[in-house]
Amino acid sequence: MEALNGMPKTASTYLFTEIRAGRDVLKWQSLYQSMRLAVLDGRLPAGTRLPATRELARDLGVARGTVAQAYDLLSAEGFLRSEVGRGTYVAADLEPIRQKQRHKTDAPRAVRLSRRGNKLASSPYPLAAAKSKAVPFQPFLPALSEFPIAIWQRLAISSARQVTIGEMQDGDALGYRPLRQALTEYLRLARGLHCEADNVFIFSSTMQALDVCLRLVTDDGDTVACEDPCYRGASALFRANRVKLLPIPVDKQGMDVSILSATTAQVRLTYVTPAHQAPLGSVLSASRRLRLIEWAIKSGSIIFEDDYDGEYRYGGHPIPALQAHDSHEVVFHCGSFSKTLFPALRLAYLVVPNRYVATMAAARSVTSRYVGISDQLALTKFISKGHFPRHLGRMRKLYAERRNALTYLFNKLVGQAVELSSVEAGLQVACQFKLATPEKDILAKLRATKLIAHGVEDYQLKNRLPPTCVLGFAAFTPMELKIAAERFARVIEGLT
Repeated sequence: MEALNGMPKTASTYLFTEIRAGRDVLKWQSLYQSMRLAVLDGRLPAGTRLPATRELARDLGVARGTVAQAYDLLSAEGFLRSEVGRGTYVAADLEPIRQKQRHKTDAPRAVRLSRRGNKLASSPYPLAAAKSKAVPFQPFLPALSEFPIAIWQRLAISSARQVTIGEMQDGDALGYRPLRQALTEYLRLARGLHCEADNVFIFSSTMQALDVCLRLVTDDGDTVACEDPCYRGASALFRANRVKLLPIPVDKQGMDVSILSATTAQVRLTYVTPAHQAPLGSVLSASRRLRLIEWAIKSGSIIFEDDYDGEYRYGGHPIPALQAHDSHEVVFHCGSFSKTLFPALRLAYLVVPNRYVATMAAARSVTSRYVGISDQLALTKFISKGHFPRHLGRMRKLYAERRNALTYLFNKLVGQAVELSSVEAGLQVACQFKLATPEKDILAKLRATKLIAHGVEDYQLKNRLPPTCVLGFAAFTPMELKIAAERFARVIEGLT
């Protein structure tokens, strides 16, 4: 059989023999890719006879099986055909594929997104994993070096060894029941909640739980009330769900419920962080808590309580959750383990009022279905064996010391140029600047000295505030805070 187009009967091996094997690419894969490209770009025309596997293997200095694997895959894909007793040839019906390759443009095609997709593409979260240790004063970060990782590893390993066939099947839309039972006991004691295990749903994050709530109770254009400034993840999710935002100002007593009560809008959902307002840190006062619930009962709104770090209060016992005051089933209480344990543990819980349990379970079953079993098993043991409350108790003491250190250092080094929030709670503190310099310029100066703080401008919706930033203290030792506070003071001194 003669090759087509006057080509030699047998292909020269140099056309496709560049093998670049590495950690992630095997030799046969590299040979396959080289030969496939040679076929597509015309260097191996249709009808070209290829060397026998033994011959090509000898020329390339590789095992015969390496060449055989590449030939087999190319044949399975239709690039090659073999004839018994005559050899292996490049297939003759590849011209349409080659035409597409020749007319392929290097210019990327425009990506068409929906309006919702465009909103989702504007994420406030980092898209890549952190490559280094935390930088002062990054907020919302726990002290990961203090986490009892050896205990967690032991529990995770033992849980994996004891997993049953039943636990390997489809999971419960609400979550692993023993975990929900353990959480129920904890939430009743620590946060004052009224709930049973059948009210508790396990999600991968607070934002996932909020997203499902939004889908259940809002349509495009419905009104959602939220604090202003508002946690950036929540406000981004509201925009992605195409609801109309009703920003409610925040003061030292938390959300101004009187403004909410005076609105004529039909509010479908109200988002609030009552234990420690994100980002300003104020605590929703007792009178406002009761008025908020009373308003929700009358208006028909539901309340989404984001209790993201309610366990951390240093001036006494943690304040009971908003849901503890709810006797009319209007509050959805949500918390996660990102601040209490570690961020990479993608587990959160949502306490759902009885009247919404069935619909929430159905909605969950057609969205993310349920959370993976492995971490739920480990967390169940971590809580039931008492490690969780012990860890929280130790962290409260540690974080109180670090917050006191930060307050002392700023009072000493920065003086009258800033004012720190007096609320003794959470993993970060709001810092208001008494400077004429714009907030973004102050933050840029801080970044130049390797300090990171969140500006409140990024959280604001409508209400304008004086230049303010959020300073994280929990993840940093007193010595790290001292060095960082000295750099901070030099920046402020340069601006004044």
